[in-house]
Amino acid sequence: MQDNLKKTLNYTTIKLTAWYLAIIMTMSIIFSFAIFQISSSEMEMRLSDYSNNLLSYIRVENYDLSNSLSERIEAYKRQLILVLIYLNIAILGAGGLTSFWFAKRILKPIEEAHIAQGRFISDASHELRTPLASMQAEIEVILRDKNATKADLIETLDSNLEEVKKLTNLSSLLLNLSKLSTNGSLKKEKTDIVEIINQAISSQKKLSDRIEVSYPKEDIKAITNKDALIQIISIITDNALKYSKPNSKIKISLTKTKNVPFNISISNQGIGIKEDQIPYIFNRFYQASNSRTTSIKGKGYGLGLSIAKELADKLNLEILVTSKINQTTIFSIISHNKS
Repeated sequence: MQDNLKKTLNYTTIKLTAWYLAIIMTMSIIFSFAIFQISSSEMEMRLSDYSNNLLSYIRVENYDLSNSLSERIEAYKRQLILVLIYLNIAILGAGGLTSFWFAKRILKPIEEAHIAQGRFISDASHELRTPLASMQAEIEVILRDKNATKADLIETLDSNLEEVKKLTNLSSLLLNLSKLSTNGSLKKEKTDIVEIINQAISSQKKLSDRIEVSYPKEDIKAITNKDALIQIISIITDNALKYSKPNSKIKISLTKTKNVPFNISISNQGIGIKEDQIPYIFNRFYQASNSRTTSIKGKGYGLGLSIAKELADKLNLEILVTSKINQTTIFSIISHNKS
């Protein structure tokens, strides 16, 4: 697939370069022709005026001035043609290189999008295949076991139900990502940030008692999209709960400054994220190596933070991450929108 894509892009690059070069050379030849005509006419007029002025002062016997004039004009034209040919050759070389550079630059986002799409499809297929393979294996084992009891069947069904829930969750995440990629900007309005945080915490249900919140005394309102910000906070809080030490507290604080309408900080005490992996945690299906090697019940697919980042970009929010391995990880959601 990648080879076919590379061949297609190379062919398109060459084709686009040829079109650019054809346009450049067409314009160059047209201008060269115009320069030749104008320069030749100007030269003929000047030499004609010069010869007429010369003849009015002197008389030269047996000297054909018209032939001399024609020879000078022809020599000038030949020299001008030679200069224009060299100029067009130089334009052809420079234009070819420039056209190729522009073609590569224009096609680069398309190439990156195709590569990202291929990687996304591959990763999604892998994530979908894993629970399906698990379900198939469990069903085949229970069908072969002639001595299977009702309890064994119930256990298998429970396990399959968990896998179905995972598939449902994954399909919902993929659908959300698809919508984010196709939809335009989100509608924004002035909203109470404290209310948004409270709603995001309430979505955690049984685990909400592990969350400690600190709010400033004054009300903080900002222009944003309420539902999108709730989802961002919920995703980051959910991750903080998953990758924290058992029964440890998740701390959420809200602050504001003169230039920052609000800053929502979400921190936990857990496994942490390696510094060199932080730039990649918002990539689709990416999971830090220390999260892969840690047995965590309900571990996600590496899509949540990708959704949070895309929503944040649409809301002009910045998500900063700082982390120390096996200590504290802090996600800061910072607004730069003036209220």
